Amino acid sequence: MSRTLASGKVSTAMTIANARQRAIAEGIEVRQVDGSSLWIASSGTDPQKAYVLNIIGGNVKNCTCRAGEFGAYCKHRAAWELAREAREESNV
Repeated sequence: MSRTLASGKVSTAMTIANARQRAIAEGIEVRQVDGSSLWIASSGTDPQKAYVLNIIGGNVKNCTCRAGEFGAYCKHRAAWELAREAREESNV
């Protein structure tokens, strides 16, 4: 679903939308490590794997998945942001 621009780069909005769709479709779950800035995200493709997200100041600083290691906006980050949005909506 990513859109390649004339420059050869993929649209950021499309990358985020694609990651969010994949996170939902693959049922990625996130859980906070008690008392820390670390969160664990399930793998969407391998039930034996999980990835660590480091959250600082309400922002994902990194994810240990392959895409995240290269600084890409990954589906695990998207899952964390979707969960944060759901928590914020429930507090309104």
